[in-house]
Amino acid sequence: MINFLILTTIFHSCLGIAMDKKNKPLGTIKDPRELGIEFFNAKLMAAVLEDSKEKLKKLVEKGLDINKKYEHGTTALMLASINEAVKVVEFLIENGAKIDEKEDDDWTALMYASQEGYVEIAALLLSRGANVHEVENRGRQALIIASEKDNKRLVELLI
Repeated sequence: MINFLILTTIFHSCLGIAMDKKNKPLGTIKDPRELGIEFFNAKLMAAVLEDSKEKLKKLVEKGLDINKKYEHGTTALMLASINEAVKVVEFLIENGAKIDEKEDDDWTALMYASQEGYVEIAALLLSRGANVHEVENRGRQALIIASEKDNKRLVELLI
């Protein structure tokens, strides 16, 4: 299950609303870089949620750090994996995204893809070197996460 706070933050960021730690509106975002590490970059998250390689490319050309960690240590690659944004995942990997980066609970993009049952995303991550042996904070690997969801195709891919 995706953390409610992450979903709320993504939603507010896509609307361009900055939220404080108590989830109270701070105001409209003029430039997402003003918000710092506590908040998701609204333009980056919009590109991820729309699976827009073109929008993401423009942001990277302007100097956006694709490996920046946002709230809870989540990266753009993780969010693209959660949202089955195949084009964005490909673009992020091609442009140096750290495939096995871990968030605060030690989850990787591959674990998120496994939880959601996204075989295409998982296959793409694996083809680019994702480590199937990474372990999250409860001791599970992507294979265990996929098997808990009873996703036979994904389990076969991860074995």
